[in-house]
Amino acid sequence: MKNLSDWKTLYTPDMEELPYSVYLRSQNLSGKTVFDYHAHPWNQFTYATEGTLIVDVQSSRYIITPEQAIWIPADTLHSSGALMDTALRTLYIRTSTQLRMPGAITVYAITPLLRTLILELERMESDAEDTVYTEKVNDLIIEQLYRLKCMDFHLPWPQSPLLRKICEAVYEQPDDEKTAWEWGNELGASARTLTRHFEKETGMSLREWRRKVRLFRAMEWLEKGMPVTTIAMSLGYSSVSAFVYMFRTQTGLSPTEWRKK
Repeated sequence: MKNLSDWKTLYTPDMEELPYSVYLRSQNLSGKTVFDYHAHPWNQFTYATEGTLIVDVQSSRYIITPEQAIWIPADTLHSSGALMDTALRTLYIRTSTQLRMPGAITVYAITPLLRTLILELERMESDAEDTVYTEKVNDLIIEQLYRLKCMDFHLPWPQSPLLRKICEAVYEQPDDEKTAWEWGNELGASARTLTRHFEKETGMSLREWRRKVRLFRAMEWLEKGMPVTTIAMSLGYSSVSAFVYMFRTQTGLSPTEWRKK
């Protein structure tokens, strides 16, 4: 993963072939740990039951929360890491005529049924001899994959070290209101240079990016059961109603409705 020199690199397990059509690999990752660039001869569906993943694919970076998963086609060079302590659940999937999935990186919304099926595979890891039932669960997973809703919803992440430092700080403290001028003074760069490069690498202004970060963190904290009032204050909103208005405008749901869906 580019420019994450302060992160701990993890060993990427070698596998020659998959024992099933769908194979689950479960691993709990500590914050700021990363699997360096690699590729598999099979497809990958990466999901975290808890925490936040960063996935680098080609020139794009995706932030994946527990509401999402990312589809990585076979032989795609990629890197993945944990921004914070994360419960990683990765499905390795053989290519077959039954697999009606795209040949490009795609972010999906996770459904309750697919989440349950993934957890069932995890539970079955201790019962490796029940191959008939395992393949039945795998078949259901494959049927569910192509029914998932695509999300044009990811958080652009810059590649340059200076901008990455800003983004990591804002992600950790989303109520931060520093302007490009204040960041420039702190990091020894002009506001104009920061603004130009930030927009070039993310496609949006720092203010727009911060607004999107707050939405992502809100979803993450709602998933963890944090009270709406606490979330609103932690994100820097002056009132709960202001936070609820933002959340409803972006998602079509109130925070409470989002938590229940």
